[in-house]
Amino acid sequence: MMNFGRPVVYRSARAVPAATSTSSRSCLQLWRPLSIVQIIQIVMGLVALVMIVSWAVLLPMFNNVDTSLRGVIDNRPSIDSILSERSQGDTEMHHGVHKNVQDHIQAVRDHVLQAELSKRKANLKLKSEAAAAKIGTEANMEAVVLKKSDTSYLEDEEYAISKRRVPKENESLREAPEAPRQETEQRATRKQFFPNEITKLARGFSGLPMDKTPALVGAKRASIECDVNVNTLAYWNSPQGIRDEKFISPFRVSASSGKKKYLTFEPDIGGFNNIRMSLEVIFVIAAATGRTLVLPPPQTIYLLSKQRTFDDFFPVFSESFQKRVEVVTMEDFFIKELGPGGLLHLDDDITKQSLISVSKSCNSKMANSPDSCEKIYNYIRNNASIAQLKDDRTCLVFDLEVLNQGEAAINFTLAKKRVTKFCNNREPLYYGPELANPDILHFHTGDTEDYRILNHFYSVVHFTNPLIDNYFKRFVRDFIHYHDNIFCAAGKIMKLLQEEGLQRGFNMDDEGGG
Repeated sequence: MMNFGRPVVYRSARAVPAATSTSSRSCLQLWRPLSIVQIIQIVMGLVALVMIVSWAVLLPMFNNVDTSLRGVIDNRPSIDSILSERSQGDTEMHHGVHKNVQDHIQAVRDHVLQAELSKRKANLKLKSEAAAAKIGTEANMEAVVLKKSDTSYLEDEEYAISKRRVPKENESLREAPEAPRQETEQRATRKQFFPNEITKLARGFSGLPMDKTPALVGAKRASIECDVNVNTLAYWNSPQGIRDEKFISPFRVSASSGKKKYLTFEPDIGGFNNIRMSLEVIFVIAAATGRTLVLPPPQTIYLLSKQRTFDDFFPVFSESFQKRVEVVTMEDFFIKELGPGGLLHLDDDITKQSLISVSKSCNSKMANSPDSCEKIYNYIRNNASIAQLKDDRTCLVFDLEVLNQGEAAINFTLAKKRVTKFCNNREPLYYGPELANPDILHFHTGDTEDYRILNHFYSVVHFTNPLIDNYFKRFVRDFIHYHDNIFCAAGKIMKLLQEEGLQRGFNMDDEGGG
């Protein structure tokens, strides 16, 4: 029976809410999105937590540093340690601790150093006066040499007077033992104003004692001629040791018919550093073989505006250098050897005079110019033996066994391993008759490709006898250096920089550098 009293209501299935449990409603409320305010509150809470933990760790460290450094203010060994170098703890703090801690430690250290330096400065005058009374005349004589503005240099505790002495007659010039040196506010004020003081010899990196370096016996550290004392820049010895002064190379060539044998070369086409490296190799070969070295004509060098020759830079015409290597100009070489009986004799007076004219000064930039340098070099190449030294493919080896018995002799010597190691992937070019016999040996080092020498001499030339090899290393150190006027100008610039550095709180080492 149908019910007509109440209408039937139909509902969509989607309108009926799904039944949910109490636990499900709690989860939905828990993971609802956070507001911006809530996120800020959480972040601020985390930051506060990190700061609290940081201060809890750092505050005890500050206290420990203060306690430790206050405890060493009157402790001289600890102060000397601070003056000399940083402790290992400083290095660790630099890497692992907040910068504020490092700054705090540095501030306390500066306070300690200032206190100690003040004490030493207060006692410095008394100590100097006591030493002056002991030494007397000698100290006064050296003090007079100084300008009035330089008298502050007498305040250095170790080098004012007490270390000064004059070597007795026939006394060995061995290096005087270095006295312990105290730190002062002007650390660079040492031997530079006392040229009579015995200075350190120029020596190898190993720094062996004198009884193990007999080649240095009789040597003396060089000085530089300048209106300001810049002797600390001199890295060479002058004179050399007695043994080096008497050294004669066993590879010296004997000239046929009593004539000289020459070594000619061309400047490298690159910048001055490339030119210098090539030049060092040429000088070593000339010194080893005893050939007379012919300098290229004055010419324009790359990146230098005026015409130059190598004696503008290096003291090749000095008496001491000429004793090791005889050097002549290209002009003198042509005047002698183009004439009658010369190695390059020319009957054509026009060609001869043209070559001599170009040898006085040549144009290195224009090959077709009447005064082109190529005019000279082409003539020499056609009348000389060109050395086949190509430093990227060959290495030049000097061995007496090979010179006297031939290249096969190297197989029976202990030097073969050293030669193989030195040359590495390059082919050994042994100094033998092919290089020793020609009257004129020419190095085509101005070539654009094959014959350029772009390595240091100690990686190009090898002497299998270590004593000879070491001699020529000392030869380069002691003779292939710039003129004194160049060092003088450089030294004046360095002094100005050092003075400014001292004013800014920078210190210098024992040699006046830093």
